[in-house]
Amino acid sequence: MRMTRSLVGGVLFLALAASGCDTRQPLQLSSQEIEVFFTAVNAVGDNYNVWDMIEDSDFDGLPDDGVTYLWCELLTGPADSSRPVSVPWNHSIEISVIRSGTFERERLTSNQGLQLDSSVSAYDTTPQLFNLTPDKADYTALRCAGGLNNAQPCVDDFSCPIGGGGFATCASRRFVFSNPRRETALTRAVISATSNLLFDLNPPLTAPLAPPGVCSTFDPGPESVDSSPAPFTVTLGKGDTILVNARISPTTPMGVNLSTVPSLSGQMLVDGLPVVPRGNETSSITSGTGISFSYTSQ
Repeated sequence: MRMTRSLVGGVLFLALAASGCDTRQPLQLSSQEIEVFFTAVNAVGDNYNVWDMIEDSDFDGLPDDGVTYLWCELLTGPADSSRPVSVPWNHSIEISVIRSGTFERERLTSNQGLQLDSSVSAYDTTPQLFNLTPDKADYTALRCAGGLNNAQPCVDDFSCPIGGGGFATCASRRFVFSNPRRETALTRAVISATSNLLFDLNPPLTAPLAPPGVCSTFDPGPESVDSSPAPFTVTLGKGDTILVNARISPTTPMGVNLSTVPSLSGQMLVDGLPVVPRGNETSSITSGTGISFSYTSQ
């Protein structure tokens, strides 16, 4: 019995000692979550006055078609017409990993990623500015609701013949503007607003709200890396190395109004925190230049 108690006590002492030793050791992570994304910087973009716009012809305060559009007007004054922005710009991407204990380089991105139009850098996130943009009055357009002159401007029902002596309705369409603010032309919301109801009228509205208020002529698509939503993510084991190569396109994307090519900058997060990898993270302001950087998981 005495031997059994001594054995149990020895085992318990060793267990407690081992537990205490573990609590004094730093936490060792077996893996790290890596995120990679890109911005195009050192550029200046236009400013817009922007309003939300809906059609509310039934006066219920809700959009008749369930959609809220944007109405944009370009600022032209020298003091407030432009400001520094990050730009949605095309670039190529190649991301590879070398696993711990090996020398083999495993490419994680696709063959398509090597094309200069495979990825789109981040859109501008400059905060909206309020109390600088005036309110805009509601606008009413009279258009034929059917008949031979469907959607055409009208004065009364007699402007909307349907044949056989009948007439369609000359309908009043009411457009309401709200939430005035100032935004750059390169935010995701603005550059994807390639149409609005007043511009889409046939014929499109011109006066008295000219210009037509369309914010953008073309949508380059959402921010992406290798044609997939940004950021690019990968899990590294301890001792694994990630290698990143990217090259900025020399061609200005459709819908982006800039006269010069910006610099491409790569960013990396490790478990949600920014790190400074080894290498060159930012390209020069030269058409088609590239960047290359790496990180080894600790």
